[in-house]
Amino acid sequence: MSVWLIDRDELRVVVPRGGEAEARRFYGELLGLGRTAGQGVQLAFDIEVPFRPVEELAALVVSDLEALLDRLAEHGVRPDGGEQLEFFERVYVRDPFGNRLELLAER
Repeated sequence: MSVWLIDRDELRVVVPRGGEAEARRFYGELLGLGRTAGQGVQLAFDIEVPFRPVEELAALVVSDLEALLDRLAEHGVRPDGGEQLEFFERVYVRDPFGNRLELLAER
């Protein structure tokens, strides 16, 4: 399964102080983002105090949305809305800090 960003190769994630390890687990392990051998998405964490979640953090294109949603559900992450578009299915999820992500997959 592949996950990538539209028009950029860096994802800046706003996290509360001390949340870097949890963010690496969620974005790196669960979503499969992260740079390996120069490929993939560069993750950057912005520590925000006081912390406020971002309502539209990023749109991610997913090659197998159903498999990703199953993996996220195993870790307690449930969809936070979505819709069928003409050529895409769009689903929203929230990271452990409440940041909202848009997941897109071709229909």
